[in-house]
Amino acid sequence: MNKRFLSRVQFKRWLRNASALAISISVLYGDYEKARIQSSDSKSLYSIVSAKGFQLPKGQYLVSYESDSDFEDTSIDYSKMVMVMTLEAQLARSKRVIGTKAKLLNALSESNFKFVMTESDDSSFTNGMWVVEPQVPEEIEELKGILEAYAMAYAFNDGTDTINLNNFKFNRKSFELG
Repeated sequence: MNKRFLSRVQFKRWLRNASALAISISVLYGDYEKARIQSSDSKSLYSIVSAKGFQLPKGQYLVSYESDSDFEDTSIDYSKMVMVMTLEAQLARSKRVIGTKAKLLNALSESNFKFVMTESDDSSFTNGMWVVEPQVPEEIEELKGILEAYAMAYAFNDGTDTINLNNFKFNRKSFELG
């Protein structure tokens, strides 16, 4: 399949989106260690293309690619994921912000945790997220600390394939006023 770009801006935008998509796919499908290795090239490409001052030569661009027919399983292994809920809303009268969504995203990014968040429209102030559960005990404890501080609710997989009172935690701290 071929895709033609008439400008550098279009090509750069597509390249940035394609590398971000490659990172997400490598994290969501398969085991975590393999995803770390596979996503490194995509992360490098994304950071290069996203860098301020990155310039491409003038002209048209043609990208050729084909689907990978070896990839059979299209389901995500949620047993290696942590379900997270977050919120952020602006109060009508005072314009103050309630919630800790921005702090949660910042803490997860700073600690290099991989996550995917559902995008919501302006009418919704909650977001669902899936965070890749780390394999190292110290990283698991760090993630629990971040979620306890900033997530509205979260659930680690406990092997039951359900969200229940043993694995679901609700956090009142996430309703703080900003």
